[in-house]
Amino acid sequence: MLSQSLSLPSGPAGPQAETRDELDSFGLILEAHAAQASADAAESFLKKYPGSKFAEYAALAAMHSYYNLGNFTRSSELARVAMRIDPDSVDALLHSARLLIAPGCEDSLKFAEADSLTQSGLIHLKAMKLPAAADSRAWLRTKNSFLATGQCVLGWLLFREGKLDQATKLLEEAANLDPQGEYFYRLSVVHAANAKTAEDYSNARIWAQRAIQSGPAWVSAVGREQLGKLQTNGAQ
Repeated sequence: MLSQSLSLPSGPAGPQAETRDELDSFGLILEAHAAQASADAAESFLKKYPGSKFAEYAALAAMHSYYNLGNFTRSSELARVAMRIDPDSVDALLHSARLLIAPGCEDSLKFAEADSLTQSGLIHLKAMKLPAAADSRAWLRTKNSFLATGQCVLGWLLFREGKLDQATKLLEEAANLDPQGEYFYRLSVVHAANAKTAEDYSNARIWAQRAIQSGPAWVSAVGREQLGKLQTNGAQ
């Protein structure tokens, strides 16, 4: 999902293609309407133009596309490609942290690394300026999506530490900044863990249903699993 990584500078200060074919090949990534098509176009571009000024942005596009497809391994590999080009890439830093808290991950060492990457990403985000000739509204959406990723990671880490109220606050902030199925799913898990009344369980179920409806497919799958657990536990 390249929309999350459009900190691409524009105008004379931005990257310039050396040939028309290079520009057209990068354009195929932007024009892709499905995650797999975007990933395929980005992979093709990186193979054909590994030294391109656009390589970082192609890697970021593929990184998000593979994440939406549920291929966390390849998504992580592309994040590392982007960070080799730009070690301070806010998008790649925060996304790498997000991958370390993927559903099923219970590794305390990975959680510590996720915290470190998030803190670094947020520091660089705070220092970022509106790129020359960039659309201010598009830039704000991009910045909010980065901030939401950071809030999601930090909120989940607080949840794993048992700090449920603080976790809920950060995850709700993430969902408000950038409504995504993953954030809805995580809110359902946190609300269920903190549930004391029938209304609490109802809220957890609502968040799970929103996750299922929002997708992508892997989020819908874990959302259905979460909803099943709530129903099994009598939260109907």
